Amino acid sequence: MPTRENIAKICQDCRAQLYDSYYFNFTTPISRTLLEDLAKAALEANCVAQISKVFDQYLNFISLEEDFFVIRHRHTEEISYHALSRTDSLDTDIQNICETVVESLFSVFVTTGTIPIIRCPRGNAAEMVAVALDKKLRDNLRDPRSGMFSGDSMPVAQLSFSRPLLVILDRNIDLATPLHHTWTYQALAHDVLEMQLNRVTLPQATEESGASPQEPEKTYDLLVSDRFWQTHRGSPFPEVADAVESEVKDYKASEEEVMRLKSVMGVSDEDDPDMVSGALTDRTAKLSSAISSLPELMERK
Repeated sequence: MPTRENIAKICQDCRAQLYDSYYFNFTTPISRTLLEDLAKAALEANCVAQISKVFDQYLNFISLEEDFFVIRHRHTEEISYHALSRTDSLDTDIQNICETVVESLFSVFVTTGTIPIIRCPRGNAAEMVAVALDKKLRDNLRDPRSGMFSGDSMPVAQLSFSRPLLVILDRNIDLATPLHHTWTYQALAHDVLEMQLNRVTLPQATEESGASPQEPEKTYDLLVSDRFWQTHRGSPFPEVADAVESEVKDYKASEEEVMRLKSVMGVSDEDDPDMVSGALTDRTAKLSSAISSLPELMERK
């Protein structure tokens, strides 16, 4: 992130000659003022030749799912609805919030390589964001030096066809929805548990006597590869409970089948799994399939 503090640290590294070469990748475009500070530090440290590349990556957003992203994870109160709507907000504060939103949305479309069709209501902050974003997109399209929306990443025909629709709305049109607590698996996990950026943190229960030390917290990543989460995250919680019970039954049945096959082959739990797998592979395809399913069973457990 090209902040003044980060640029100051980079300048310190340049003066200390810590590296043989430098490749700077900024998540958002660096301002001209900070770029001049960096160039000045490089000249003073006599390391201009060591700076190989400076990149603006346009990654000022966080993609949590294939069709869901957030603008910011930390310091969200600075761009929140409250910050935008409080009575003592200055025009400069509102302008800074809108600029932050515009930069993030612009990064999204640079990443996807698409030019959106923008729609918004008039007379509120949504229009301010839409107008600023439209101007930024048009300026970059007119600039021949900008290759973000041209070349192999974006065919010319795509400017007219298959353009996404971007609808920007003000939170005032629907204040009730954020106050609802939907009885679905994903909504309850977000409300009840410590859930941040698709990661859930569960504190470990301790004995009431307090004799045993508290165990470390457990964390779980809710990824696309998590089949159960992807299937049931939008389901009502009673259905999720039934699905959990069904999954447990299937797991136990599979585990019992594997144990039975191991018993038939004379294999014990203390045997080396690699040796077990090698021995059973030579026997029958059924036994080999049962052993190969053990990692999946453990993950489901």
